[in-house]
Amino acid sequence: MSTEDPGRAEPEPDATPPSAADPLEPIADRVVVRRAPRYAAFIGAGLMIGVVLGLIFVLTGPAAPGGPRTAVLVFMAAGLASLGALVGAGFAVLADRRSDRRR
Repeated sequence: MSTEDPGRAEPEPDATPPSAADPLEPIADRVVVRRAPRYAAFIGAGLMIGVVLGLIFVLTGPAAPGGPRTAVLVFMAAGLASLGALVGAGFAVLADRRSDRRR
């Protein structure tokens, strides 16, 4: 009595066996993974840092002599937020260039 199924055919061996070093070489494609920074994350982080710095500067600084402190707070936070977003975008561009050089 045999344990083999008589209806199953044996697989034929390939004519060219894969190399011992890399058996997937004949079927695999070579790719290069590029690690690009996420620009939105850099810009968002710069924006948040700018808002926080604006709040700190207004709340710890001297009071405005002629106007309400709220208007100064809004303008300082908005100005430093946009400056922070630009600095964050600059850091993202630098990180992108640095990741491109490493290839």
